[in-house]
Amino acid sequence: MAEQATGKNEVQCPHCGHFVGPASRCSNCGMRLEKRMGLKVLRLSAVVVAFGGLCLLHLYARSRELPVVRIAEISPVMNFANVRIAGTLESGARKLRSGSVLYVVDDGTGTIAVFADSASEGGSLPPGGSRVEVSGNLSVGAGNEIRMRAHRVDVVAPGAVNGEGEASLSSIAAARKGERVTVCGRVSKVWRPDRGSKAPHKIVLADGGGTLEVVHWLEEPPIIVAGDRVKVSGTVGVYKDKVQLKVWETGDVVSLE
Repeated sequence: MAEQATGKNEVQCPHCGHFVGPASRCSNCGMRLEKRMGLKVLRLSAVVVAFGGLCLLHLYARSRELPVVRIAEISPVMNFANVRIAGTLESGARKLRSGSVLYVVDDGTGTIAVFADSASEGGSLPPGGSRVEVSGNLSVGAGNEIRMRAHRVDVVAPGAVNGEGEASLSSIAAARKGERVTVCGRVSKVWRPDRGSKAPHKIVLADGGGTLEVVHWLEEPPIIVAGDRVKVSGTVGVYKDKVQLKVWETGDVVSLE
């Protein structure tokens, strides 16, 4: 007997062996047939289950607590590794022209540059000295320079500030070059250039955390002397590897006494 051709949707009746279509009852013997799932449906179900499993694995990997690693232990072979670090901001976080935010983190064993797409939770940029915990992926650039792209930056403890939210002198570092800041401090030294000199006037400020040199070329210098407590607003600059605060307006130097 020649074999009966079957269509892609036909199944064999388990009672009489007759090939039938997708009907619920055999057209030969009349017995009721159990509905069978089509191959396309089976394949689609398998894809959905697999995709759901991958999503769950991804969520687990992102949400699970990562162990804290020491910066000194990070090496180029850890490229793309997802890690967590904890330390202190060497300088205040600053927003770059690209829109990302730079955090320079020091954990006592070393420092690392951390880049984030946005500011830490709360929207404000933490000052230098803030304790932070950062989780993200490591990346290795030219010269085996290791950086970190942060998924999350948590400020555990804010850095010390002076006055009404001014940055501490110790937080003014070269990494903040070009940033406008406001600081408070006690004048420890005032230096005036010789008449006709193009050198700037210099004011050395001090607080409990460090010192900072303020420079200006104002035609009418502010009248201050050593021992005065002042508030100064200016632009962070670097001259011969030394961090300075450049003042451009007389009103940017205010005596608090």
